[in-house]
Amino acid sequence: MNTFKATFAASLATLTIGAGLIAKAHARDIEAGTILMCDTQRQAERLANLLRGDTKNAGISVSAINAEDSRGNACGVADVVYLRGSDVATVRSAGDTFQIAPVLVIGILHGNAVQSVPQNVYFSVLKVDERKA
Repeated sequence: MNTFKATFAASLATLTIGAGLIAKAHARDIEAGTILMCDTQRQAERLANLLRGDTKNAGISVSAINAEDSRGNACGVADVVYLRGSDVATVRSAGDTFQIAPVLVIGILHGNAVQSVPQNVYFSVLKVDERKA
């Protein structure tokens, strides 16, 4: 078993999720990857609107949201291990569609390892590919 799998398995073994979250997330998979996320649903929706069809300007859009926040860190991009909840909003902007969904962050990815973190719920901004087959 490689280091990532062993560390990930160990992190999951110590993971405790409240009974309410388990009941709602029983059919969900734990995911890992780089995601855009914000503290609140409203901030995530605003971020999706600021992207204006170009996820390449994510840094500028994140900076704009953070400038409006008193702490200056309302939104960001992170490599995380998370459990995604059901979509709570859809934002259409300049020809692109984004889903807003709560995510329970359970770890941070560091190379081949997962660092556990205090569990917290954020709101993700995920681009939807609506091309027709």
